[in-house]
Amino acid sequence: MSWWERELPSPEEYEEARHNLERHNNCVDYIITHCISTRVMYDMGRIRAVDTLTDFLTEIDMTVDYKHWYFGHFHDDVEIDDKHTMLYLRVLELKG
Repeated sequence: MSWWERELPSPEEYEEARHNLERHNNCVDYIITHCISTRVMYDMGRIRAVDTLTDFLTEIDMTVDYKHWYFGHFHDDVEIDDKHTMLYLRVLELKG
């Protein structure tokens, strides 16, 4: 087994994330995560491991203003669209 449910954030951790984003008016330059939102996985046609975390990331995708979102999980380097990039071997320099 390579995944355990206890790896998911707790309800308190989701609330802390919401609170931290609200403190910054739901506006950040970049979002960097391992997983991506359920919505983006559907758009990519790569539904895998949909759970409370990917649903939470969909909430974040819909409520946070951000320049770009970088994620891994699928072991590929792909520009999904103008706001989402899947990274695996590629290394990027982020500029604030």
